[in-house]
Amino acid sequence: MTAIADVSVESDETGSGAIGFLSAVQRVIQSSRPSTEADLLCAAACQFLHRRQRAKAQEIRQAVSEMWPGSWPSQKQIDDALHLAKELHLVSLDESAEWFLTAEGLADVQRHGQLVTGLRERVMADLRIRSREGLGYEPDSSEAKLWLNQLVKALIVGIEKSQAAYLGDVEQLIQGKIAPREVKSSDILSNLEGASSNEEVLELLKSLALAALDPLDPFGKELVSLITTGCILHSYVSGRSGAEITSQIGDPTGQRAVLDTPVLLSLVGRKLDRN
Repeated sequence: MTAIADVSVESDETGSGAIGFLSAVQRVIQSSRPSTEADLLCAAACQFLHRRQRAKAQEIRQAVSEMWPGSWPSQKQIDDALHLAKELHLVSLDESAEWFLTAEGLADVQRHGQLVTGLRERVMADLRIRSREGLGYEPDSSEAKLWLNQLVKALIVGIEKSQAAYLGDVEQLIQGKIAPREVKSSDILSNLEGASSNEEVLELLKSLALAALDPLDPFGKELVSLITTGCILHSYVSGRSGAEITSQIGDPTGQRAVLDTPVLLSLVGRKLDRN
């Protein structure tokens, strides 16, 4: 199965890479309505249309499958998602049967993209400070962005590979942030090998990756939380969690289960009355 991190980090400005994925996640989190599978596919479709401008439903299906790897939605699911987006006035259909973003849809994509860009800018600022304090050298914004791209990719690979987020095995941190309960640091560090030919820079990136996963270190917590949420949503779209859980617990027939959803309730959709 394709991993989220197979999406190129270098293409993030186009809406098809890691930033596009995280922007789609951000849109679902900020939704004022309870989110469904169609909402997740809709968010990915809008990200693609922001880059492509116009596309037929079949092309959108392929693009969504790449943004939510492993999901392989049916054409009917994509059509349902596009019609949902149309009802929300985010997209429209022209005479050539090509979908495109409306002015409202464009503003919506840009708004959530800006939120992710703002998050990235905050992490980059922290990265530059830590570089100055640790190496006595502060990278400029272009260099810091390259470093952060490598860090983001490694974190996505590690969090995705751990499986914890896909199974809902997460812990809630301060200010509503979440993180996978267990991630192998080796999975992240191995993906940073070759990130820089400068050994000092490489060691800095590795220390920052570990800091991002340390619940007592404030570095990168927003980023890790968004990636973790993306994995949970990815699991929902791809149906991955069902297969993984079934393989672990076996046939649930006749078994008693307790459903615990406080983390998801606080992350997805509007605030629900829990009384």
